[in-house]
Amino acid sequence: MVISEVPEGQSVLFDQTIKYDDATLQIKFVGICPNEKRDSFQEEYLIQNIFANQPNYFISNVAQGIRDIRTIFRNFNETSFYIQYCTNKKNNSITLLFDHTELVYYEKNTSITSQFHFTFSRDYGYQISFPKKTDIISEWIEKEMANVNRFQFVYPKTELDRNQQALCEIYQLFYQEIPDFSLPHIEDKVQSMMYLLCEYNIWLDTDGYSFSLSSFRDYVDNPYYTYVISNLAPLGKITKSFDVIDSATKRKIKVLGDEIRNAFQQEPDFTDAFRNFCTIDYVKKYCVRNSENFDQIAKYRPVHSTTEKVKEKIKLMDKIEETIQKMDKIQ
Repeated sequence: MVISEVPEGQSVLFDQTIKYDDATLQIKFVGICPNEKRDSFQEEYLIQNIFANQPNYFISNVAQGIRDIRTIFRNFNETSFYIQYCTNKKNNSITLLFDHTELVYYEKNTSITSQFHFTFSRDYGYQISFPKKTDIISEWIEKEMANVNRFQFVYPKTELDRNQQALCEIYQLFYQEIPDFSLPHIEDKVQSMMYLLCEYNIWLDTDGYSFSLSSFRDYVDNPYYTYVISNLAPLGKITKSFDVIDSATKRKIKVLGDEIRNAFQQEPDFTDAFRNFCTIDYVKKYCVRNSENFDQIAKYRPVHSTTEKVKEKIKLMDKIEETIQKMDKIQ
C-alpha cells in the first residue's frame, strides 16, 4: 500500500490509460489534496477494478463512470478532470473536460450509422456535423444535447441510502468482516448471502427477494444486488458501522452466518463452496420434481457436484432450518 503525505493545498495529478482489446480509456484527474494521507495505491486499484476489468462499463453508462471516478477522488477538491474513450478501428470516441466540476468541453464521434460529430464547448457552444439529416440523426442530436446538461450535474457518492447501509450491516453480521466492495469476488459473496437470507424472509427493498439461476454464471443471483454493489464499488472498503436492522433480524443473520462460516471455512475456496451450496438448495427447491432425487440434483447442469456432496449440502440446509425454527419458537 502506497500511502504518502501530501502538503495541504498541493495539486495532485492522477493520469492513467487503460487499454482494452479494441479501445482505450484515458483518465486525468487533478485536485487539491486535503491535509491528510493519500492512498495512491487504493485510487489506482479502484480505477483498475471498476474500469479495466469491465471493458464496456464506461461506454455503457458515461454518467455513472464520471460519478465513480469522482467518488474515488471524493476527498480532493477537483480542479480539472479529463476523460476520453476511443475505439481503435473506427472513429468512435467520447471526450469530456471539466474545469472545477463544470463541463467545458464534450465531444462525441460515432460512425455506427453514419458519420456523426457532436461538440459542445463552454466558449463556442454547439458544433454538429453529419452527412444527411435523418430521424436517427435527429435522435442523436437530441440525446447528446440532453447529455451535456446531464453531465453538468454528476456528483460523487458521499452518503449511503438506507438499503446500502442495511447491506453493509448485514454483511458485517453475516461474515464478521468489513465489506470491501472493490474486491473481485464481493458480488459472489453478497449474492449467496442474500439468497440464503431471502429464504428466511430477509431482503432489501421490493426488488431484492427474487432470485434465479444466472444463465451465464451458473449460480443464483438477483440483478438488484448487482446494481447495489456497482454503486458501492468506488467507495471500496466501508468501515463505518450502521444500525438500521432490528435486533431479532440481527440475531437471525448472525446465526445463519455462523452456520455457513463453520461449514465452509476449511474449504479451499470458501466463496465457491458457499455459492455451490446455494445453487444446490435452489435446484432442490425450484428446479427438480423430486427434491429427494439426489442423483438428479447432482446432474443438474449448474450444480457440478457428486451425489454424496449434494447429500452433505442438503443435510447442512436441514440443520440450518432446524436451528432457525428453534430460534423462532423461543422469540
